[in-house]
Amino acid sequence: MDIAGLKIIWSNNVMRICHSNNEYFFSAFRQDMFYIVSGYPLLDSVMYTSVDLNLIHKRLCHVDIPIIKDMCKNKSVKGLEKVNIKIGNESCIACNVGKATRTSLKKNYVYKRVTKSVLDKVHMDLWGPAPVNSLGGSKYFLTIIDDFSRKIDVFTLKSKSEVFSNFKEYLSRVQRELGRKLKSVRTDNGMEFCHKDFETF
Repeated sequence: MDIAGLKIIWSNNVMRICHSNNEYFFSAFRQDMFYIVSGYPLLDSVMYTSVDLNLIHKRLCHVDIPIIKDMCKNKSVKGLEKVNIKIGNESCIACNVGKATRTSLKKNYVYKRVTKSVLDKVHMDLWGPAPVNSLGGSKYFLTIIDDFSRKIDVFTLKSKSEVFSNFKEYLSRVQRELGRKLKSVRTDNGMEFCHKDFETF
């Protein structure tokens, strides 16, 4: 108030705020140890503000624009009906990125297999946990697919910690049966495949 050039006059439990030319501004009345200023509601016209539609869209967690317009029209959200919406031309980058899709593969696309024999490469993946355990108590599936033959081996596991031991059993069996050594393994880099046992194997 001092910066605004106002001055205070105290008398009879009333604090009067005046302009520098003594023109009355407002009063506050003492109640116990406090001075209370009597207020009144602002007119609705004063409360109206102009807000960009894209800003409201972001504040409402990226609700669809037509839905926001309906909420304003139907007064579905308290206070939103008192906003004058400015419709901008900017599109929401976050929404555009979120709705982006990968282009489809060409119809004549054929997976070119680079392996020339069994055990040149195997693919491994772990599924689970299942919402219901099997009769044996298992809740994970480990699949191992040979890239060349497309032969699939499936193992049921009770926990992720069993992945490495099952892989070792699989590898020992197929290398003995086929008389070949495994050259490479491909996974999705899940934590169960990034274990130190795999790294030192």
